[in-house]
Amino acid sequence: MAEIHVLSVARLDAAHLDQLSAELSKVHTAGVDLGSRSEHIETITNGIEQGCEQLRADTKILVAQFIELGIPHEEFETMLRTLAKSIENMIEHARTSAPTI
Repeated sequence: MAEIHVLSVARLDAAHLDQLSAELSKVHTAGVDLGSRSEHIETITNGIEQGCEQLRADTKILVAQFIELGIPHEEFETMLRTLAKSIENMIEHARTSAPTI
């Protein structure tokens, strides 16, 4: 069985998530028993959640700038809020569907 390492989520960025996914894929393709995927799912889900939080924060900043400049923003804001909600739903599904250790 493959050894599972718990990574510090605070330090994960897109490059780290890509590396983790690539390494998991490589090991899986080699036929190694990965054991429970719970920790992997949680680590990646936490990174996605951080990105979603950043999207929401950046949306507020952009909307404020649009308002200040008198640029219509409602459609843009609705689109990004819908995207963030979809991401949050995906995170919730991943967390409730992940196998337990």
